[in-house]
Order: sequence, then C-alpha cells, then structure tokens
Amino acid sequence: MTQTGSGLSRDVQDLLNEPLCSRDAGAERPGAAGGRQSDDFFRTAFERAPIGMALIDVDGHVLEANAAMWTMLGYSESEWRTKLLKDVIHPDGTPASKVRRDLLVSGKIRGYEVERKLVHKQGHTIWAAVSISSVYEGDKPSHFIVQVQDITERKRAEEILLRTHDELEARVQQRTADLREANEKLQEEIAQRQQAEERAESLNSRIVGLLENMSAGFVVVRREGWRFAYVNKGAERIMRRCREEIIGKNTWEVFPHFVGTVYYDQFRRAMFQRVTADAELYHPRQDRWVRVHIFPVPEGAGVLLEDVTERHIAESAAMSDILRAFNAELDMEKVSAALAVGLRIISNCDRSSLTLFDEEGWATITTIGETSIPVPFPTRVNASELSAWRVVLAGKPFAVTELEADSESPILKAAYTAGLRSTLSVPLRLPGGGVSGMLNLGWCRRAGANSAQLHLLGQIADAVALVVRRGQLFEEVRVGRERLQALSHRLLEVQEAERRHIARELHDEVGQQLTGLKFVIEAVRRVPAAIAVDQLAEADKLIDALVARVRALSLDLRPAMLDDFGLISALLWLFDRHTAQTNVQVVFEQQSLEQRFPPEVETAAYRIIQEALTNVARHAGVDQVFVRVWLALDTLHLLVEDNGVGFDSATSLGVSRTSGLPGMRERAFLLGGSLTVKSVPGRGTQLCAELPAHD
Repeated sequence: MTQTGSGLSRDVQDLLNEPLCSRDAGAERPGAAGGRQSDDFFRTAFERAPIGMALIDVDGHVLEANAAMWTMLGYSESEWRTKLLKDVIHPDGTPASKVRRDLLVSGKIRGYEVERKLVHKQGHTIWAAVSISSVYEGDKPSHFIVQVQDITERKRAEEILLRTHDELEARVQQRTADLREANEKLQEEIAQRQQAEERAESLNSRIVGLLENMSAGFVVVRREGWRFAYVNKGAERIMRRCREEIIGKNTWEVFPHFVGTVYYDQFRRAMFQRVTADAELYHPRQDRWVRVHIFPVPEGAGVLLEDVTERHIAESAAMSDILRAFNAELDMEKVSAALAVGLRIISNCDRSSLTLFDEEGWATITTIGETSIPVPFPTRVNASELSAWRVVLAGKPFAVTELEADSESPILKAAYTAGLRSTLSVPLRLPGGGVSGMLNLGWCRRAGANSAQLHLLGQIADAVALVVRRGQLFEEVRVGRERLQALSHRLLEVQEAERRHIARELHDEVGQQLTGLKFVIEAVRRVPAAIAVDQLAEADKLIDALVARVRALSLDLRPAMLDDFGLISALLWLFDRHTAQTNVQVVFEQQSLEQRFPPEVETAAYRIIQEALTNVARHAGVDQVFVRVWLALDTLHLLVEDNGVGFDSATSLGVSRTSGLPGMRERAFLLGGSLTVKSVPGRGTQLCAELPAHD
C-alpha cells in the first residue's frame, strides 16, 4: 500500500474517491483525472467530519481514522492505528458484533447500523451510533467504512426520559389504584350512610313510638322563644293540656306560675349552661307532685315528667310511721323494723344498717331490721378504715355508685361479695353540731337517691341521731342511777365498817385501858399513901397510852395535818407511818405540788394513795412501793406502782368488795376524774388516777 503526500495510501484514497453507489463487485473505477478532481473534497470531508470515521480491513485492523474518531475515544493517532475495532467495543456488545462482522465478511449483508457502548481509553463508557458499510473488490468485501457518532448525552437523556416515564407510569398506576380504592371506600361509605340513615329513620320511628307509648311525659323546648317543639301523650296527661294547644307557644306563657321558682332557674341552667337538673314540684291547683328531669338537647332542652304523687303519699306515710315509732320507743332495736320498712319504701334499698362512732375512734355497725342479703360486716371497726368516715364527719352524704370487687376497703369488698353494687351513707347530725354516726343504704344494682329522696333520708338520719342520742342519755341516766345506788350502798357499808372499826377500837383498846385505869384508881384508895404513889405512876402510864391510842384513832379517821399543812405533809406522815407499821418502804417523787388544792381533791388523793398502800401491804408481797404525784395542765396525777404478785384488774374492778378498788374509782369519778389499774398476775400492779386540780 503506497503512501501519498496527503498521508493516505493510494488504495485508500482511491476507495475514498470512489462514489458509494459504484462500490460494487462489477463496478469500474473512474479515470485518474476524475479522481484527482474529487480527491481534495473527499479527504477534507473525511478528516473534518464532525463524527468519527474509520476505514478497517476484514480482520478489523484500522487502516485510517479521522481526528473526530480518535479524539472521541481518547487515543492519539499513533495509538489508534495499533487498535482493532473489537478493542473499543464494550464487552456487552462483543458477541453480537462478531456475528455481524461474520455476516459482512461473508457478503451476506452489505452494512448495518447499531447503537452500542464503546470503551474510552480512560475506561468509562461511551454510547455511540455506529454505521458500517462494505467496500467490495470483486465479489467480496475488501474494506469497511465505519462511521461513529457520540450519542452519550442523547442516551442519558433517553434514560432520564425513560426513567421519568416509568416513574410517571408508576405514579399514574398508583394514583389510579388510589382513586379506585378511594372510590370503593366512597361507595362503601355511601352505602353505610344510607344504611345508617335507614337505621336512624327506623330508630327514630321506634323512638317516636316509644315516646308516644311511655307512661312518663316527655317535652322538648326550643331555645329560641322558649317554645314547645314536642309533647308526647304522657306529658299531655300529666300537664292536662292538649299538645295542639301548646306546641309552638312560649313555655312561661303556658305555665306562668312557675316563673321565679326553683324550676324556672333550673330550666334556664339546663338551657344555657348545658347542665342537667332534677326537681320535684308540687302543683297546688292539681294537688299533685311531679318529678322533673331537665337535660340539654341540641335544639334546646328536654324535660322528663313523672307523676310521683303516690310515691310522695307512701313516703309521707313511711315517715309518719318512722317518727311514730321513734316517739313511742327509746330503744333503737325496737324501732329498727319500722325504720327498715320506711327506708325500703322511700329509697327502694335492698339493705340498711347503722354505724355509730364513739369517742375512742371506733365504729359499731348494726343491721337495721331483717335482710335477705347478709353481709359479713365486722360489728366493730376502726372508724378511719371506713371510706365514708371523713366525708360523713363533714356533714355530707357519701355515695358509691359502682362497687368494685377489688376495692381497697374491706367493708366495700364484703358488700360487693354479698351482692351489693351501690351504697349511700347519710350522716347522723346532732342538733348541737357534730356527727354521731351514719345511716347506710345498699342496692343490688347501680342505684342511689335523687335530691328529694336524699332530703328525706337526711331528715330520717337526723331523727335517728336524736333517737340514738336520747337512748344514750337514758342509758347514761340508768347507769348513773345504778352507780348512785351502788355508791350509796357502798357508803353505807363503809360507814358501818368504820363504825365497827371504831367500836372495836373503843372496846378493845380504849375500853380495856379505861377498865385498867379504873382498877388502879380503886386500888389506890385501899392502899397506904407510900404504896399509892407507885400505883398512881402506873395509872399515869395508862392515861398516856389511852391518849396516844385516841390520837391514833383520830388520825386514822382524818389526819389533822391534811387540813393544816396540805397534801404533801399528810403523805409524808402517811409514808413514815406505813413503813413503820408494814416494813414496806415507800419511794416517793413529787413535782409542782407547792400549791394547795381544794379540800375534796386533797382528801381524795390522800385516801386513794392510802388505800393503794394498804392493798400493796396486804396482797403484793413486796418490801418496796413507788409513789409519784405531779401536776400537769390543771390535772393532779397519782401513780402507785409495785413489782408484786399482781392480779386480774378487770375482775377486781367489777367486784364491789375486793381490795377497795371500786371505792377508789368512785372517789375519782365523783370529782370528774378517772382511775385505771393495770395489773398482770406475777408482773406487778400499776394504779393511775387523774383528779381535777380546781374546784
């Protein structure tokens, strides 16, 4: 292959100068003169073509390539000459390229156009539109003309367009699916709404039928103009007005006598504040009681009317029976049957009980009347354990509208177990203030009491409080009378005992000494004077002993120092005398006793300590006793304690003739004080007394 000055081989130049239409196996080449004229034109077109062009042989070697070709693929002209066409074809397209090349070489096809990926020198991929056509010499192709146009940007745009198309297609499909689903839901909602409207229409029909056939009255009043919008047959009967006469009219024009009453105010609250209200009204013209329940409705207010005249008559009769029973009996147990019946009539309760509080913080629970619902309540519990205690103490009722099985209160849990489902506790209020207990009601259903019933129950509870208090007062009077009788009997016994003691002392001690003195005096008369002196001395001794015994007897009855010098001096004398007589040492402590106390207080304190020391000497079996006396907050405190054999204090206080304990207790009680004894057999005894330090 010879080279020309233009840089192209002669054969190549001849091929380039040959028209494409004449490049056939039987075509003749034009003359040299004609080729010379077009040589410059074709060479310029080949080298300056904007697309890549190359001439390759049948083996794929590059014979010639223009600048656009090797610039496109990043190779220099010298590097490009060493390449085969298959070197720049992407591996993805190599198999297909080989098949097409075989078809070209065999002459089965004269050319083809294809878009494929080429590999740049730096390794990245270029999309190109490749066109290959055959150049024949004889009946076989000898060369191939390759035209390559870079379509990478177009391919990218196509990919973006395709991806955008796919995304739009997916969105359209999703939107279509969403619209289809929304349409199905809309159709379903429409169907449901139609069914709901049908059910509502049917329900409205049933409600209207129910309202028309119900015995209670039902009225709807519109907010605009207070006009009647609906009146059922029951309301016609209760109001004694025809609905055609009042529908559309102002409520207060139809019933002017209710303006300014409680009913009027409650009606306005229900209408404008949207709250419910209950009331029971007496219609004097019709001599009837009507229960009114007012509640807000969208267009105004609804009113339920119920003729409760018969119930009021029954409640009034029940109240009369209860009060009659209260006036006739003092014992609460005797009136419990009438009270239970009255409570059932008024509140329709299933069970009733009474809880009374005491001063020590305990509550005693008793069932009122007979009941078919036995609840295992403890009869005595700590009042603070009752759920209603604090509320009731404040003078307010306490209601539990729904009992629970897992209630923290054992009382409410026991009530639930027995079958009760709601309870109400009403305070027992005393006239002078304070709460003495509560009246308890229970229902086997979720019930309770309306305002009118609650008012009646409050009146009954107040009457029960009076009955209970009256019974307590009578019991206190009875106990006081019995104690007074016992005290009088005790005083008589003490007086007789003191008289016997004085008589015995006078007879045994004073009488014998006087008899002896009489014998000495008579003897003096019969003996000479010298001997009489000695006998007079003996008589003098007898007189001294007699005086001492009379003084001791006087001190036993009441020591004069108690009146002259006060309690402390009398006690110190008593302790010394007690130790000398019994060999029981007294350990004494006192505090804040410099002042004098009322005589009756000092006497009671002295006698209580004296009797206590006597009991210790007789029964304790000890050689030491502890006595403490102190003043605190206008109260004189006495404490006598030993570590002796002890005894059963409850039994001893209940027996009137044991150890003088009832007498000591009565002394303290008569002064408004108290006396307690704590003793355990084998562990000693402690006696405590508190006496008021004032008159």
